[in-house]
Amino acid sequence: MSLKKIILVMIILMVSMSVFAERSSLAQVVAEIKAGTLELNVAMGLGDISFDEAVETGLLLKNVGKTGEIHYAHMVPGPFSHPLSYYIKIPEFKAMTIDGEEITQEYFKENVLTLVELWGTFCSPCIAKMHTIDAINSKYKDHGFAALGIVTDGIESVDEAKVIVEKKGVKYDNLLANKELNRTLLKNADMVPYSFFVDSEGNILRCFWLSSERDYERVIEVLLGLKEIEPELNTMTLDDIILLIKERKLSLDDALEAELISLDEAVQARLLNRKVKPGGVIEYTPVTEEKTTNALSGYQKIPEFNAKTLSGNDLTQEYFKNNKLTMVNIWGTFCTPCIAEMELLDKLNSEYKDLGFAVLGIVTDGDEERDIAKYIVERKEVEFENISANKELHDSILKDITGVPLTFFVDGNGNIVGQQILGTASENEFVEAIEDLLNVIG
Repeated sequence: MSLKKIILVMIILMVSMSVFAERSSLAQVVAEIKAGTLELNVAMGLGDISFDEAVETGLLLKNVGKTGEIHYAHMVPGPFSHPLSYYIKIPEFKAMTIDGEEITQEYFKENVLTLVELWGTFCSPCIAKMHTIDAINSKYKDHGFAALGIVTDGIESVDEAKVIVEKKGVKYDNLLANKELNRTLLKNADMVPYSFFVDSEGNILRCFWLSSERDYERVIEVLLGLKEIEPELNTMTLDDIILLIKERKLSLDDALEAELISLDEAVQARLLNRKVKPGGVIEYTPVTEEKTTNALSGYQKIPEFNAKTLSGNDLTQEYFKNNKLTMVNIWGTFCTPCIAEMELLDKLNSEYKDLGFAVLGIVTDGDEERDIAKYIVERKEVEFENISANKELHDSILKDITGVPLTFFVDGNGNIVGQQILGTASENEFVEAIEDLLNVIG
């Protein structure tokens, strides 16, 4: 055999071994996730497995909703599961309303579309939004629409549920969750309020947490077919469609429903933010003009606290005196985007260190997931400090935080300065915020 042929064979063998090694590595990651020794969200955040690979290997079940959002249901048992236990159709059931009327799965055949709202007598936001549900129940009633509440705390709270419904004056039916429903459809529904839509055949069309009346109306009108896309829009370019959406001449939901723009294109055009929620569910939310929030419970100064770093050392509010400016990044071990942005935060921590700047991470899931948090930090090789959120922090500055990552800034006197950033941000956005605040502080 000639030297050229020998070299060629060696190259082919090396490439083959490389590919095999990569696949073996993926197979090992999948095996660890299935065995419960590695969290899927952590693996995705670390880059060990992609969304596509997770779908291909059966770790995630991909479901595209009718208004465009993609849900990835976590198919591996773990601390977080799909709220409806992977059901795509209402199972057979028999339950009683708070007024003593019997309702079965046949109920859904009476309407073109039913909004099912899970709520609890203990849940203030659930009770507060009842007037919204009642208003849309009345508004779309003539179009074959109905709302149905399910009281998750069941028969034990029937008297309290009755009082709440009567005081709110709502007209839609409310069902009491029983053992049958809790064992099936509601088995993993551990968060309320929660909404999903069901068609006349019992198919579950969409599942999500909604808030405003307009949010509900937008989805309901699409599902009922009350909104149509003008034919000429189909001839427009993507740039034209994006411009119409930005000028608010075209609803993003309508454009997604008509496939005038894809989710990836909407994210690239900065029309949507993409976040991963507990359980591997991807949530797409509209990009607002200001990527800021005010979720720190009205605090203007860091309160007193005493928490542990991931390495076990004590850290108090006195820490902030060590720096002119500290960027506090609140994150969770379940949050893939949080993990993915760690390298950027570590880079900023190093680049601005000599100017009196530092990054401090706060792990929201606290001591319960300390080992996972330590593993993530070690794998990411980040040098900035991270502390576990304890009860003291959760009861004070973190009590109103509903989403991560959340970033805010603290000066050397413990004052919260600048704007809070909810969600991930680009390097330029972080740099601009850091440099502006350092210039102000001087």
